[in-house]
Amino acid sequence: MEAFIDPLTELLKRRGGNALLTEKTQTLPKETEVGVIMFDIDYFKKYNDTFGHEAGDSCLQMVGETIRETLQQRTKLLIRHGGEEFAAILFDTNEAELKEWAEKLRMAVYEKRLEAPVKDVADYVTVSIGTSMEKLMCENLHYENLLIEADKALYEAKRAGRNRVASAGK
Repeated sequence: MEAFIDPLTELLKRRGGNALLTEKTQTLPKETEVGVIMFDIDYFKKYNDTFGHEAGDSCLQMVGETIRETLQQRTKLLIRHGGEEFAAILFDTNEAELKEWAEKLRMAVYEKRLEAPVKDVADYVTVSIGTSMEKLMCENLHYENLLIEADKALYEAKRAGRNRVASAGK
C-alpha cells in the first residue's frame, strides 16, 4: 500500500486511486452516482519560483491536509493526481452536493491564508476546481476515464479567472 501513497501529501497517488476505484466499483451497484472534484493550485509554478521549492512543498502539504480535513468524512478516495493537481471521488452523491463540497474545499484552501505569488486573483493561495458527475456503468471504470470531464471543467475555471468552481456541461 505504501507504493500507492504520496509521501509529501499523504494522499493516494494516481496508481493508488485507480486501484482503490477498481476495488470500490466492484462492490457498488451499477448506476451509482459518482462525483469527481479535480483541482489544482493557481500559479503554483510561480509560487515555487517566488518562494522556493521548499515553500512549494509546504504549500502542497497544506493542500493535502486541507483536502483531508474538508473531505475525509465524505470520501476515502483523495488523490494527488500529479504536481499541483488533486482529485477527490465521492460516491452516492448528487450534483448539488458535489458543488457544495467543491466550494467548501475552495474556501478551506483560501482560508489557510498562505501568501499568493500573484495577487491578481487573491492575496492568498487559491485553487481552481472542476467537477463532473458520472454513473458507474461497468465494473472496470478507470480513474483516468472518470476524470476527463472534471479536467475539462477545471480548465474552464482557469479560463474564467481562477479561484472558482466550474462544472462539466455547465
